[in-house]
Amino acid sequence: MKRFLSSAPRYSCLIYKPMAAQLFITVLTMTAFAPTFGNLLMTGWDDQWQVTNHFTSGGFTWNNLRSIFTEAYGTQYSPLNQCLYTLLYILGGYNPMLFHAASLLFHIANCSLVYHLLNTLLNDGTRLPQHQKAPISFFTTLLFAIHPLQAEAVAWISASKILLNTFFYLLATQAFIRFLHDNKPRHYALTLLFFVCSYGCKEQALIFPVWATWLFLFYGHKPWSPFVLKSLVPFYFISLLFGLIFIYGISSAQNADSLPAYTITQRLVFCCYSLVEYITKWYVPCNLLYLYPFPMHPGEALPVWLLTYPLILTIAVLTLWSKFRYRAVVAGSSFFLIHLLPVLHIIPIGRSAIVADRYIYLASVGLSFIAVYYLVNYYQKQAASIRQYILPVVALIFFALGTYTFLRTQVWHDTESLRRKMKELKTTTKITSLKKKTTSIEAYFIN
Repeated sequence: MKRFLSSAPRYSCLIYKPMAAQLFITVLTMTAFAPTFGNLLMTGWDDQWQVTNHFTSGGFTWNNLRSIFTEAYGTQYSPLNQCLYTLLYILGGYNPMLFHAASLLFHIANCSLVYHLLNTLLNDGTRLPQHQKAPISFFTTLLFAIHPLQAEAVAWISASKILLNTFFYLLATQAFIRFLHDNKPRHYALTLLFFVCSYGCKEQALIFPVWATWLFLFYGHKPWSPFVLKSLVPFYFISLLFGLIFIYGISSAQNADSLPAYTITQRLVFCCYSLVEYITKWYVPCNLLYLYPFPMHPGEALPVWLLTYPLILTIAVLTLWSKFRYRAVVAGSSFFLIHLLPVLHIIPIGRSAIVADRYIYLASVGLSFIAVYYLVNYYQKQAASIRQYILPVVALIFFALGTYTFLRTQVWHDTESLRRKMKELKTTTKITSLKKKTTSIEAYFIN
């Protein structure tokens, strides 16, 4: 254990060997999510229509593929994710273990891509010594891999579009960074291809042009240079086009009652509430729910308690403002905000929940990076007599997180196990929003 965060480079250590580090993360990830192999389909929580449908059982025929790529089934447009379901059905029918194994495989692949992304950005954009960069990449990826909030995205088959979207999104990021290094057209073309594929899994991919702009700035390009503008215009054009298609062709297909008609002021308060909830639940994962309803119906006044969240967020920003002069904090915070922006309700989205565990899936890398960065720096500054106590504490924290993830994965065994957990929460929690929306929660299990 003492060699995990050595004060001097020890390349015999596991974390300084990328292949060994990723293998270790993979083993821990599979252990934390092991119960998913025995989980069933959630027949009362969207799997009954998102997974078991005529597209899945229809095979790769021309008519079925045409329908998959041209229809927004259930107001969901994720054709590549549906193609994954169809492929898995061809291989083993509606075998739950096969579907869960595919989700876990994509999560492990995303962990590997996150690890490579962190290594690349740390090597290209910082002057940190190797004995700091390696632990930061390793522990940030490990935190991303086994955090309890990831259980929903990994253990719920219907959430696999989050995993697949992230997979293509990170491939697009990797290709784009290569394009920034060598300016080769093939890497730019690959970026466009993976970007489109990412959108074919989840509409949250539309934020990629903003992320690409951030990468240009990170690598020292002037934002209004011809090279930057020429490179970014196609991404923003495609994003705008897909966004309009999604808003007017997909979201408009929803029933009017399913689209919350909140005012801009209310949505800004929701944004503050969501940010505080995501941050606190990532750093202190307790009282985790599976549906976080809006605290009131459209047309109702904002509850007084909800108005405290803009104040909390303002105080937090002002208190920590001095920290934003550090590049690591800016990088982690901007990564988090960019990739959470599509679900912060600034732009209305047809969702019944104000926050969702799965929405922080990729954005969480930014929060993990900040925490690990300060942990590694704190460790490096301590005397050897202090370090010997830090490592066991860190190991215990990761063990606790992995154990919690293991237990939360079991909750997603089937609809009944989730129903029992929700009943427990209804009797033990005093969260106002949960009480006010009990009917909505029960409706999810019925429909």
